[in-house]
Amino acid sequence: MVGDNPASAAYVRNKERVCQKVGILSFGQSFPTTTSQSALAQTIETLNQDERVDGILVQLPLPGHLDADALLRQIDPDKDVDGLHPVNLGRLVRGEPGLRSCTPAGVMRLLQEYSIGLGESRRW
Repeated sequence: MVGDNPASAAYVRNKERVCQKVGILSFGQSFPTTTSQSALAQTIETLNQDERVDGILVQLPLPGHLDADALLRQIDPDKDVDGLHPVNLGRLVRGEPGLRSCTPAGVMRLLQEYSIGLGESRRW
């Protein structure tokens, strides 16, 4: 997480709490708002190379001076917890196995569980 966005901070705390509850080792890294693109890129590269790290998540939104897309593309697709790397988005579009963004994947699972089809798009 970069900066002090209160909503992001609450979201990160909740994720860390749930990880602890279910026995997932999670270690967050918080950076000041002034952190540079290159410093974050280096951190991601270090995590990509660390065999102890199974997943990487960049908490969005990022401060305006940072290029979130470039940072997301730098994450190893096999460690892309949010499923936002172009490789994982391509796998999703092609119906291939891969990491999925958890909220939409959860919604799709709920629709499947209750036999709700996607049907035609509707205007609400």
